[in-house]
Amino acid sequence: MQITVESLEGNKVSVQTAVAAKDVDAQIAKVYREFAKKYNFPGFRKGKAPRPVIDNAVGREAVLATATEDVINAAYPQIIEEKRLYPAGNPDFDNAGAMVEEGADFALSFTLPVRPEIELSSYDAVEIELPQSGASEAEIDEQMKQLLAHYDQDEATEEWARDTMGFESLEDMRKQMAEQIADQKEMLLPRLKENACTVQLVERVDAEVPEGMAEQKESQLLQDFFTQLQRSGASFDSYLMQQGIDADQFKEDVKRQAADEVKREMALDAWARHAGIEATDEEVSHEFEVAAGDEAAKLEREWRESGRLYLVREELARSKAMKDIMDGAKVTEVDFAKRAQEEEAKAKKAPKKKASKAADADEAADAE
Repeated sequence: MQITVESLEGNKVSVQTAVAAKDVDAQIAKVYREFAKKYNFPGFRKGKAPRPVIDNAVGREAVLATATEDVINAAYPQIIEEKRLYPAGNPDFDNAGAMVEEGADFALSFTLPVRPEIELSSYDAVEIELPQSGASEAEIDEQMKQLLAHYDQDEATEEWARDTMGFESLEDMRKQMAEQIADQKEMLLPRLKENACTVQLVERVDAEVPEGMAEQKESQLLQDFFTQLQRSGASFDSYLMQQGIDADQFKEDVKRQAADEVKREMALDAWARHAGIEATDEEVSHEFEVAAGDEAAKLEREWRESGRLYLVREELARSKAMKDIMDGAKVTEVDFAKRAQEEEAKAKKAPKKKASKAADADEAADAE
């Protein structure tokens, strides 16, 4: 099957091809066999009715219409896979209504929205801040402060640490808190690093999010959300009450999340393309092996035949791009708790200065 792909404006491509007459004829024959098995034709055993009888009973146009749909459904995934197209919406077939004819090639032409190929403002290594390893005194102090507030205590005493909190001493309490903070950091750091890299990467995207891609992502997010909600046994109204939002706010949140997610994907796609990162056929097959084990080959074939294999390929490429970004990131370790304490101290001083200036102004006014 010879396929021609032409790029159009607005992140679309025009695709033209022709399905060979032999493949068309094979599909028509298959439909006749299926109809013969599906329907009862008086005087004939199941599956044995000849074509003229089927044509007279259900109409030849019904046979050709079904065959046309089958031909398109078989050809479209093949085109997507062979030309490595990444759909961002549904195809718009130019010859809608046309039907296959026995003994003739079938011309197939459609316009397809595809994901945009944007460029980032920079491909330099991202620069991020992450919490320093271990536990700082400021972090321990902050956690201690929260515990004191919870237990309505003015200060941390040996008696409180021992009798109320169950530690050997105040020193033992701080030591164990430090170990807990360090362990939590070690567990969370990979995700924190990925999030920090993503934020910096998305800031390099100047392009607008295509409406079609945003709508697709929004639909996916909603489907995932309501599936999880159903599994949990909770109602939508109870979820809204728990979150303290109404239905309109929920819709806006989903729209914003969808746009942010699409922008992240666009950024990773751009990085992957710039760095020459792709998902190999072996890597794609491995994903199915991990997911389906002995049924991997069958599942991969189903995805290929349904035109969904590109979804696995693009997610693999994005994962590899993110790893590349994280591996090359320039990281500055920061004691965020200490920074917060310093900012809080500055904030406490700031109102006093304003008050002093206000008092000076009042005194000057009184003098006049």
